[in-house]
Amino acid sequence: MGKTGEHTIALSLDGLEAENGHIRLDDFLSQLRALQDAIACVDYEANGRSTLYCRVVDLSHSSPATVKLEIVLRDALRKSELKSKYRNSPEIVHHRFFDSLESIRTQGRKIENTTEETIDSFVELVNGLGRSFSKGFIFNGRAQVPLDVGLSENLDGLTKPGFVSTGSVTGNLLSISFTRGNKFYLYPQLGPTSIACHFDAELEKKARACIKRRVRVTGRKLFRPNTGLPFRVDVTEIEELRIPRTFIQIHAPRKAYKGEPAHEAIARLRNEW
Repeated sequence: MGKTGEHTIALSLDGLEAENGHIRLDDFLSQLRALQDAIACVDYEANGRSTLYCRVVDLSHSSPATVKLEIVLRDALRKSELKSKYRNSPEIVHHRFFDSLESIRTQGRKIENTTEETIDSFVELVNGLGRSFSKGFIFNGRAQVPLDVGLSENLDGLTKPGFVSTGSVTGNLLSISFTRGNKFYLYPQLGPTSIACHFDAELEKKARACIKRRVRVTGRKLFRPNTGLPFRVDVTEIEELRIPRTFIQIHAPRKAYKGEPAHEAIARLRNEW
């Protein structure tokens, strides 16, 4: 494992003037949780599973309040045969996290294979600007990303549709979030990496029953103008798609004759039909 500080992500926050520049504890914890969730989303993007945890390596309150996290490979992976597969995960996730935030803030564009879950987690990082904190930064030794109006506006741009239609999409329902409204994330086999699906309370029971299953959702589809792909569905119907486990044999197995010429075998099989 690398030295402490090699794969660190720091968060600094200035409080509001009404609080004499200090940040409230609940607001600080909320921002810290948002950062942890964002790192976890990028981890899942990069590895298809959770491979990392965060530990606090520095903490100070000297205006601004600052916490430094180190992302570390999980113990279970360090001690298993999967170590060689995931040994570079901290470096990969660390780089992707900053690359993704920088791309959105400076260009208004998400990098390849960024999921809607990650975009939503980035939105949570800036939601408190002006309400919970007056100024904020996420940084390491080589990069610094302000949690400012520019980042907030570009994230808003990614969540506004270019056009809207009504229809359905199919994919795997892997997780549900109740942080801000009811929504789950759908992962299609083709097209967008993921789709955020918002649903009303009456569909909650159905959505919960379909976790880790393949479903078809129907509703109002929102598309990004630059990709032409849906990124959100306001869901009116959820249908679980069941794959048959048994198959009916429609004909008896045919005998094979050793040494039989190919043209004779074809003629015989045709006649058997």
